[in-house]
Amino acid sequence: KFLRQNAKLPCRGKALVDICKNILSQKGCEHTKIVVFADGRIGAQVAAREYLCAEPGLGCTWLDASDSVEEKNKKISYYQTADVTDEDRARPRVLLLNFEHAAGLNLQTECNHLILFSPLYVGQGGTTGDAVTDASTELQAIGRVHRPGQPKTQVNVFRIEICGPGDEECLDGQLIRRNTDEETVSMATNAAD
Repeated sequence: KFLRQNAKLPCRGKALVDICKNILSQKGCEHTKIVVFADGRIGAQVAAREYLCAEPGLGCTWLDASDSVEEKNKKISYYQTADVTDEDRARPRVLLLNFEHAAGLNLQTECNHLILFSPLYVGQGGTTGDAVTDASTELQAIGRVHRPGQPKTQVNVFRIEICGPGDEECLDGQLIRRNTDEETVSMATNAAD
């Protein structure tokens, strides 16, 4: 319950909208494509979608459970290929994905901005309490845009972290520290083990 509430915090939604608007307002970035990853198990994708769609002129594309495989592939292709037509340029600039979509997608040719909406924790009550698995999944999400074939010289990864009123560390800080711990990341990226 706490993770669900944490994902729905209005300040998290405001931060997401502000980051997207800031990226798109930069000179030459009006048609930039942005990828956002959220934890669908706790409703974070729904919360992110609501915040993005409530913002005039922003919106997002997401994969719905009722979408056919063909429809999902079509939606993803919008973010894999360059805009050619006015219809292409009129589509939302933000692709919202669940962490379960973190492996296998190649979005690097058109996307160089990625936002992690909330830190991943699949802990007690979930399928794993393994920090290595969570770190690996976050790294796979980042790997959708930070990979060979990326034509941009810079890839920007934004991580939304909610802090307390006095800027004190809250749940986000603890999970981010856990998921980015050097030893954990090393175990998550070591293919030899």
